[in-house]
Amino acid sequence: MHILFTIPELVEPIVKHLIVPGSRFSKKSSELSYLSDDAYRDITAVGQTARLFRESSLDAIWRVQISLLPLMRAVDFEMKIMNIVAGGVPFKLYNILKLLNTDDATRILWTYSSRISELRLQSFPIILAYSDTIFAGLFPRLQVLKSPADNITQTHLVLHGTGDMLERLDVLGSPCPIPLLEDIAAKASRLKHLALQWTHDDPVHEPREVPDHVYVNFIEAFQKASLLEVLHVVAKFDNGVLIWKTLTQIASLTQLTLDLRGSPRVPFEELAEFSTLVSFHLIASDTLRYPIDLLAKCTFRRLQTLGLRFNCRSPPTLDEATHLITAIAASNPSATLRSLQIETYVVRPWTVVPIRPHAVKPLLRFPIIQHLDLGGHWCWDLDDDFMRELANAWPDLEVLRLDVTRNRPVTSRITVSGLEALVQYCPRLRDLDLTFSGTIPKVLVHHSIGTVELDVLAGGKQNEVLTCIGEGCSDVDSPVELAAILGRMFPELRVLEAAKHSFRKQWREVRDHLPANLNDHP
Repeated sequence: MHILFTIPELVEPIVKHLIVPGSRFSKKSSELSYLSDDAYRDITAVGQTARLFRESSLDAIWRVQISLLPLMRAVDFEMKIMNIVAGGVPFKLYNILKLLNTDDATRILWTYSSRISELRLQSFPIILAYSDTIFAGLFPRLQVLKSPADNITQTHLVLHGTGDMLERLDVLGSPCPIPLLEDIAAKASRLKHLALQWTHDDPVHEPREVPDHVYVNFIEAFQKASLLEVLHVVAKFDNGVLIWKTLTQIASLTQLTLDLRGSPRVPFEELAEFSTLVSFHLIASDTLRYPIDLLAKCTFRRLQTLGLRFNCRSPPTLDEATHLITAIAASNPSATLRSLQIETYVVRPWTVVPIRPHAVKPLLRFPIIQHLDLGGHWCWDLDDDFMRELANAWPDLEVLRLDVTRNRPVTSRITVSGLEALVQYCPRLRDLDLTFSGTIPKVLVHHSIGTVELDVLAGGKQNEVLTCIGEGCSDVDSPVELAAILGRMFPELRVLEAAKHSFRKQWREVRDHLPANLNDHP
């Protein structure tokens, strides 16, 4: 063996090159490894080639784990596998019978557990009859722990075994029991990323409020959370006002996701100012009133990304849409917003309420918008004048999606004149979904030649990035001429679909005459 291979900095990249995660984690796998079968076999073979490769190979195999069972195999343990059925779903329950002693933990388990930097625990039910002291210090290098909250025993023991390197903790999928919430509170002050479902799970009764002492633990932990940057909280109760107030005081918090589906009222009783948040996502249900009321009580000084997802019984009315957009604009007085995404699930989507341009105009005060996605059964009724205002207001616009797959008026008032403004003033636009009319506006037709001068469209500018621009929504005056106009402004345009079945044949003809498609099939 060449002396070069005694240098760890050279050996580690060689072994890391063999790491290929599996396409999915299989509970049936004999190795229970996150690696693909080929990668696991190759790394094992390299580790057995020479002692020089052993440590790096072990690090690669143990770095990410999806279960504690491989760790238990490192010692001579007794395991009873029981096939049981819960909720109509069959699964295996692993009952580890042997009681480990401290010597087993420090002499054997630590050899492998100390190499684990990420634990992605799956729902492998394991009964572990171990005390906290056995697991203490077993995971000194663990940085990421992802575990369903129903893995109570495993999550509890692992948390007691982590050191100061733990940065990310995701405990979602089911409500956190009170003891697990207390464990998380003890670690919160050192975390950079935390995701949890905040409610007390009672299998018989409705979710109950978390006891006051748990709130106190979390408030104290968050007050010391000088490193916390990302927080995702699922809450289903209207308590915890002090928690939310404390969150506004975390100077390091930049990303916040609140899943408040089922909460009867917003958690803020007073105005809440977030001075450090860059990204905020809200998931709500039942009514559009909820996000409006919540945003009305929030002020974001540095917000760049805002995402809203909610359910409602019918599409928003013009007044509701106006109030929501106004609340969004008012919540960001510094006008730092770059990305806005609104996703709506509507129970009765067939109700059509046109949303006029004035409902959206408050957003035009944000000069650096790059991404706008307003979807989910919003019936947009916009026109060319508004599209020109939008294009002039957002020169950095890259993505514009206005719900082309849902409700819309019978005929869109946006024509190729509106698209022309986007080409002329939004040079970075790369993703465009909106409905537009196939009628060629008279303003584009040169009076002396009776047709459109293609060379002067959009001031001679072109968008050479877009290959698809949503859907047509109307009859087409002249498919060949419309294709020439679109092809002049969007030379790479290839995909064009009709919004309604009755128009698809005409728009398919437009698509077939696009220059990009004609060049592909001369």
